[in-house]
Amino acid sequence: MKKETYVVTSALPYVNGVKHIGNITGSLLPADVFTRFLRLEGHDAIYICGTDEHGAPTEIAALKANRPVGEFCDENSELQRGIYEKWGFLFDHFGRIAPEQAGRHAGHALLLELLEGGRAWVKLSGGYIVSALQSVEDPALDALAASYLRCAPERVLWGSDWPHVSASAGMQPLPDDARQIDRLADWTAHAGGAATLRRVLVDNPRALYGFETAAPPLHCTQAGDKP
Repeated sequence: MKKETYVVTSALPYVNGVKHIGNITGSLLPADVFTRFLRLEGHDAIYICGTDEHGAPTEIAALKANRPVGEFCDENSELQRGIYEKWGFLFDHFGRIAPEQAGRHAGHALLLELLEGGRAWVKLSGGYIVSALQSVEDPALDALAASYLRCAPERVLWGSDWPHVSASAGMQPLPDDARQIDRLADWTAHAGGAATLRRVLVDNPRALYGFETAAPPLHCTQAGDKP
């Protein structure tokens, strides 16, 4: 049997509190079992997971607890890690990456390696949510976004995070989507310019989702126009 290399992951749990048994048996446990099976079969396999701390459920839970979101996430991330360890899950890496940790976090280095090898995609989305300043203008976002674009511009997508659920609920100021596009242009300007911007917005989504190439536009003529 040929020895293969696998990277296994599962849905990232929100850190809005202790997870119920369904979260574990429906997501984390199957991935753990599959990783163990691959290793028993002689393959190289790693299981990577982490916490999703930028969604509306987490921010609403922090608001109800009257706690800063970052502090609330720190506490609950460690709480969840402890629960999973008691269950015996064999995470090779259970991580979190904040924008200011770009270039210093082991998880960031691993993601760059996966991107460079063509084994992952990354979407630049909702920068205002992960920003400590709650703004897409945060300079800390620049190095993180640029690192992905320079490493593998053909594996990067973009999203506005519309309809901005957490911002609509008052968790952050409502972002200007036009300005979010401007910031994407800023990041791509340092990683290939207009060609990279087109890749992220047009070519990469087409490659990933199998969109057909758009037909050339039709040219309408009026009576009396020369062909």
